[in-house]
Amino acid sequence: MKTLFVWLLAAVIMALLVVHETGVFEEHFGPVQPPGRRLLAAPETAGEIVPVRSVELQTWRWASGRLEASHVVQVFPEIGGRLLELNAELGTRVRAGDVLARIDETAAKLAVEQASAGIQLANSRIGAADAAVAAADTAILSAEVQRQHADTEAARQTQLKAKQATTDQALQVALTAQKAAVAQVASARAGKAQAEAAVVSAHEAVRLAEIQKRDAERVLSKTEVVAPIDGVVQARFTEAGSMAAPGAPLLTLRSQDEMDAVAWFPEEGLPKIGDVLLVRIGDADVGSAKVTELGTTVETFTRTRAVHVDLCEVGLDLSQLATGGFCELGRELGTRSLLLMPARALRRQGQVQSVHLETERGLVEQHVRTITLTTSEAASLGVPEGAWLEVLSGLVESDRIEVRK
Repeated sequence: MKTLFVWLLAAVIMALLVVHETGVFEEHFGPVQPPGRRLLAAPETAGEIVPVRSVELQTWRWASGRLEASHVVQVFPEIGGRLLELNAELGTRVRAGDVLARIDETAAKLAVEQASAGIQLANSRIGAADAAVAAADTAILSAEVQRQHADTEAARQTQLKAKQATTDQALQVALTAQKAAVAQVASARAGKAQAEAAVVSAHEAVRLAEIQKRDAERVLSKTEVVAPIDGVVQARFTEAGSMAAPGAPLLTLRSQDEMDAVAWFPEEGLPKIGDVLLVRIGDADVGSAKVTELGTTVETFTRTRAVHVDLCEVGLDLSQLATGGFCELGRELGTRSLLLMPARALRRQGQVQSVHLETERGLVEQHVRTITLTTSEAASLGVPEGAWLEVLSGLVESDRIEVRK
């Protein structure tokens, strides 16, 4: 009986050894943490043997934020009217002077035509007034001649009366004619003054009509709303067919060459933030930019402050970026050591990860834990994305592993 028990115990121990060496439990339930190295029957070599790679990676503290336009201009119409055209879609690049919108110009054209007619009428009045002045000069000359004759006759009749050579009636007629001639001269001079005043009035009418025409032409020119700067259309506030009003914005333009990235950093970390931050837009690190502004307001709940950087130095086409887009700013904290292995060396069976490890006995299967490098980590290390994995456990720097062809 005792012999049978010994044989049974020996069989159980052999079975446990076989299970351990073949890794049945680990293949179904995963490796024990931390995974240990276990030697199996050496597989046939099917690829290249390469060393595990040890690298140093810069680490960063990232803060999320958004893209903001540093120079924004709202486009207003200077006159009111029906909006016939609005030639600016969101994101469109425009140049200073480009026509962005057109307002109905019918009334403005009519005002220009009326002002032109007023100038012609005023010019015709100038001609008539000049003719009246010339006629008044002729009338004055004629009245002066008649007055001189009347003065001569009155003097002669006075002398004759002194000699009793004429009658009282003749003298009275001469004196009356003299008075009438003087009155005629005065009347002619008054007529000339009126004619000259009419000339001045006609010239003033021409001046006012020309001012009205210039105003009408200015209004006509304002029916075209042009871009005040080189920029990108950031917002539209109306559509063609609606009524435009002075002071009511049609569009918002942002400068195409000026944009900031703004992120919120913890207030306690600002003294160490430095002058340059790394900018990440989407999943791509686009470069470093100088800090241009530190916000003065602290967010009540998050205890963070806004940090602005100028994207002009990054070398991006800023016109292709949309304000309000997501971005991140990062500052360097230091470096950390990573152990890397080629992704083609990894073998998977269910949840189990393993590699073929080179040992003195040949290739053996070694359980490992790995994670994929992020896009930014791969870019920082200068390796293709997805080509290398970070080894968390199971390998050391001196190990060499098989990479499948």
